[in-house]
Amino acid sequence: MNEKEVQQTILAHENRNSALLKLFLERNIDTRAPRDIDLHFWVSGEAGATALAESLSRSGFQVPVQRPTPSQDHSDLWNVEARIRQSIDLTIRREFISDVVRLADSHGGVLDG
Repeated sequence: MNEKEVQQTILAHENRNSALLKLFLERNIDTRAPRDIDLHFWVSGEAGATALAESLSRSGFQVPVQRPTPSQDHSDLWNVEARIRQSIDLTIRREFISDVVRLADSHGGVLDG
C-alpha cells in the first residue's frame, strides 16, 4: 500500500472502532480493563504470513492461527490471527491501529480487524 492507502485503512479502522466503542459503552463494558483482544490479518503467501506471525510474536502477540485460506481461485492468501491482552481503550488508539496496519503492510498483509 502507498501512504494514502495506509491512512485510509487506519481511518476505516478508527471509524469501525468508534461504532464498537459506542456499543461497548451502551452495554456498560469497562473499556479500561485488560482482556484478550483478537486481530485478524490477510497475508499474501506463506513467507509473508510466517514473517508477520514472527513480527507479531516479537511485539507481544500470541499467534494461534496461521494457515492458507481455501479458495476456488487457488490464490495464495493466508489467514493470520493474533491475540494480545490489553484494554479496549489501548486497542482503539490511533497509535496502536497505525502500528498494526503498518506492520501487516510491511509483510504484504492487511489488518482485517
